[in-house]
Amino acid sequence: MAKRKRLGRTRKGEGSFYLRGQTWWFKIVRDGEPISFSTGKTDITEAQQEKDKRLASLPKAVPANASRHETVTVSELIDDYLGALGADKAKSLYDIRTALDANIRPVFGDRLAASVSSDEMRDYRRARKAVGRADATINNELSYLRSAYLYGMKKQTPKKVIELPYFPIVKVENTRMGFIELADYEAILKEMCDSLKPLFVLAYHSGCRKSELTNLQWSQVFFPNATRKRGFIQLAPGTTKNDDGRNLPFYGDIEKALTKQKAIRDAEFPDCPYVLFWHTRDVLENSVRLEPGSKFKDFRKLWAGAVKRAENLGLRLHDLRRSAVRNMVQECGIPEEQAMKISGHKTHEMLKRYNIVSLKGVLDSGDKMDAWMKKSRKEHAKAKAGTKSRKKPTVAAKGV
Repeated sequence: MAKRKRLGRTRKGEGSFYLRGQTWWFKIVRDGEPISFSTGKTDITEAQQEKDKRLASLPKAVPANASRHETVTVSELIDDYLGALGADKAKSLYDIRTALDANIRPVFGDRLAASVSSDEMRDYRRARKAVGRADATINNELSYLRSAYLYGMKKQTPKKVIELPYFPIVKVENTRMGFIELADYEAILKEMCDSLKPLFVLAYHSGCRKSELTNLQWSQVFFPNATRKRGFIQLAPGTTKNDDGRNLPFYGDIEKALTKQKAIRDAEFPDCPYVLFWHTRDVLENSVRLEPGSKFKDFRKLWAGAVKRAENLGLRLHDLRRSAVRNMVQECGIPEEQAMKISGHKTHEMLKRYNIVSLKGVLDSGDKMDAWMKKSRKEHAKAKAGTKSRKKPTVAAKGV
């Protein structure tokens, strides 16, 4: 027994093993607090391995003279960051909080922020991939954590983060390129139920986001009148994703669709403030679990059925945003700055992602370039022939 106890000795300050019956226990003092636990092992070598695992999972000891940034935990950084988002009334707060609380906090929350290494973040990425999470999802989680670190570094005095670790964000090729031509739009519109048609028309014409359309109210719609030839929709500041107000002009099928929708609303649901609502017939025929005249939402099943019947399987509502931008810039020739004011894009770079060139557009460009090359060659040949005709005649040598 004395020999076994000697086996459990460690160097001073590194804790020590002791026996309880046949099982090795370990004790150590961290930050003035005693910690002890059973390794569950009777063999000292296995007990040492178990001890190393347990200690690695504990927060590292904080020196008595440690600076402020050396005592900050990851959870504290996250709390500060979420608090700032809440103060700014960020629309993405719920999604960010959910991702951080469900995935980041359980792994890194109790750790000192200064102790988290890039290797551990790579291990986190591998672990998330092992349970089937997509690279884009893991990128979002790590980018939220990076934002929390950046907030502690740049917007806290004194700084809670001195050195920013490397965050393994990988490149993801998941940009959708979907859009529809006018003929596709008309074919799909015929297949849409009456409740979906106004949504489809507005999305294709305006390029608005889903939430901007489903939250649209009649007080924001201005029909043509004696003093105003063209109607428009007004998105007030604070009701859009980037909080900037926008005005959307009536054109194409917008006025017809909204006039019909308003007539139904006035006759059947005069108290409904929303432009998009469930029609009685669609609720009854499609077993919609909402009251007729209620706010329009969760229409995925009806949408999928309509695009399938129109042989445009996989079309998403957001694809109409790309279609609208492309139509404005390429087909109508609207300047990019003006198109951005209608669609709500903040930067030219983001607008260009949506301004997709169709195969027809590429082929038309080929025709234009081919015509330019033929014209240039003809002009070059004509200029060359003119140069030759202007050359002086050769003078014959004397005596010939």
